[in-house]
Amino acid sequence: AANISRRTFYKYFKNKVEVLESIYQIAAELLMARFRAVKKQSASLSEFVVQCVELFFDYHANLGPLIRMMTEEALRADSPLAPHRATLLEHMVNLFDDRYFEEEGVRLDPKVYYSLIWMMESASMNILTTTPCTREVVDSYKAVMCSISARAMVSDPSQWDSLPRLPTRELG
Repeated sequence: AANISRRTFYKYFKNKVEVLESIYQIAAELLMARFRAVKKQSASLSEFVVQCVELFFDYHANLGPLIRMMTEEALRADSPLAPHRATLLEHMVNLFDDRYFEEEGVRLDPKVYYSLIWMMESASMNILTTTPCTREVVDSYKAVMCSISARAMVSDPSQWDSLPRLPTRELG
């Protein structure tokens, strides 16, 4: 379909799995580059967290089926993508920890960051597998995750009023 001969393909890749690994690595590097740019530009910890959460969901929603397939594959412990996912998560944790340390002067247990990332991954997979992946659905998930993540990360009570509110729903 790509109009690439077998000979050309095998000149660059041993097999299809190597192609998938390359795509996953490129996607992970692009996501991390965007996170690093947000880290430099954000004025506060809460702004950094909210912008990273929004970026994460937009990235997953925009790449849809490809991200779904790669994430499902990377979640399998025996997958060749699993080590790449572990590296990506470690880089994300370190980035969040560095930004937290810059503002708060202490380091949180890495499980805090891993838990927030796993929640985002899970929510993203839910969007990509069980709901219509519309802008409205993605935005509602982003609102929930932005609120939870910002509230988990910001320890200064004077900032709490400025954090995104937990979304509510009307009863009826």
